[in-house]
Amino acid sequence: RCELGILKQWYQRRVRGIPEILRYSPKSKVLLVGTKLDLVTANESKAIQQDFIDEMVEKTGAVDFIPVSAIQNQGVEEVFQRVAQISLELAPAKKRKSLDCSLM
Repeated sequence: RCELGILKQWYQRRVRGIPEILRYSPKSKVLLVGTKLDLVTANESKAIQQDFIDEMVEKTGAVDFIPVSAIQNQGVEEVFQRVAQISLELAPAKKRKSLDCSLM
C-alpha cells in the first residue's frame, strides 16, 4: 500500500514513460517501489487498495512491487536484494573455456 496522491502523480508521470523505455531497451525489467509506507501505516485512509497495486503491476509489466519506508527501514533491503536478483537473471551466463589437457 502507498499514499494515494503520490501514486496518482507517479502513474501520470512515470507509467506512461515505461513503454518508451522498453521500446529502446526491451530486456529491461520494471520493479515498482511504493514509498512512504510509514505514512500509510499511520493513516490507513490514505492507503491504496491492493487490487489497484496489482493493476499497476500488470499495466507496467513489473516483475514485483515492494512497499518501502526509508524512515523506518522497512523494505529497503528487500529492494536491493530484488534488484540484484533481477540483474543476475538478466546477465548472460558465462561460458567456461574448455581446458584441453594432454599428457605426454
